[in-house]
Amino acid sequence: MQKTDLLVGLILLVSIFLAIFYYPALPDQIATHWGLKGYADGFSDKLVGTFLFPAILILLTALLYILPKIDPMHKNAKGFESQYSRFILIFSIFIVYIQFLSIQWNIGNRFDFTPLIPPAIGLLFISLGDLVSSAKQNWFIGIRTPWTLSSPLVWDKTHQITGMLFKISGAIAIISILVPDLVFWAMIIPAIITSLFGVLYSYYLFSLEGKSKPKKKKK
Repeated sequence: MQKTDLLVGLILLVSIFLAIFYYPALPDQIATHWGLKGYADGFSDKLVGTFLFPAILILLTALLYILPKIDPMHKNAKGFESQYSRFILIFSIFIVYIQFLSIQWNIGNRFDFTPLIPPAIGLLFISLGDLVSSAKQNWFIGIRTPWTLSSPLVWDKTHQITGMLFKISGAIAIISILVPDLVFWAMIIPAIITSLFGVLYSYYLFSLEGKSKPKKKKK
């Protein structure tokens, strides 16, 4: 756990270093958003655009570390803290990877983003699937419906299958580089379907659990 946290801290420093090191070489207006076909369609002031990624990374990682501590079910976090820390690390690497690609494009190394993003998204989904599969009841991570939060059994069964589906979604995202025209949809649609399935499946399991409980006899 401590080694993973130190690595996350190192990734934060790398992000800040990249911003400071490349700042002089960047133009006054830098591209910060690219469309579906890889063309830049959003620009920001140099200062804002350069330090946007470090700022996002610091804020989001801090939030991810704080959430388990303020969770009313924070004791359950002990059951999946290694997977949670690993996800934070992979998420941090993902942000720095996108930051590096953005910097390279803006200093003049033009390239197509299309084949470079899906593998990173795919690995992030696979890590998310690993986290979801091992997550215990909590208020911040996973498929948090009234039915999963009301039943540990419904929670576990729902997250086992949705975790597997997120991993499959990650694999689909990675493979999608073979079909460039479908990359965007291959990254988004499976993840949306997985999330919706988790909600509906949790309700289904909860309804089955209610039917299996013996009814109390009226006096």
